[in-house]
Amino acid sequence: MEQFKFNKGRTVDALTEGTFTPIQAIFEFIDNSYDHGEATQVEIRIIPVPGKGSAATRAPEKLVIVDNGNGMTADELIEGLTMGTEQGNHGPTNISDAGVGSKLAALSQGRSFEYITRDSEGNVWYANVSREQ
Repeated sequence: MEQFKFNKGRTVDALTEGTFTPIQAIFEFIDNSYDHGEATQVEIRIIPVPGKGSAATRAPEKLVIVDNGNGMTADELIEGLTMGTEQGNHGPTNISDAGVGSKLAALSQGRSFEYITRDSEGNVWYANVSREQ
């Protein structure tokens, strides 16, 4: 019997292409800040590609979500970046309840994303996720 081969890269591409519109992705990020991080403030920064002319007319190079939530420990960050986890309190008011929302939202908008978070003890944790890796 032939063994089933799983191509992670092509699967992620298939799952993310067309999955989220830009506004749906932003809603997913905000939802995570409020629901999982218990944030009371969320700020969205859109950084345009470098160039001449009005920033409003240039395509976004980067989308940055900043919140004042609880942050994550290293273990929580790893758990949060794992597809299909049971992390968090998923309920009927949550946008995503399958443990894939923020990852697919981010990858549907670009080739990579970064998390920078600080836990309750002040430790800063960083992760970079890209389709190529």
